[in-house]
Amino acid sequence: MFGTGTAAVISPVGELAEGNYKMIINDGKIGKLSQKLYDTITAIQWGSAEDKFGWIVPVI
Repeated sequence: MFGTGTAAVISPVGELAEGNYKMIINDGKIGKLSQKLYDTITAIQWGSAEDKFGWIVPVI
């Protein structure tokens, strides 16, 4: 499970809680898919991977 956003990129969720109930997700560790998405998105942002979909737009 992860959250995503412009500045957050991909942020893993390690725990959900409400009142006295607490759910630990994946032993609090980042999952394989979350890590792959993070690595891919940041590689595109930093120019070390091809931007196949034209997501990166220069801001002048």
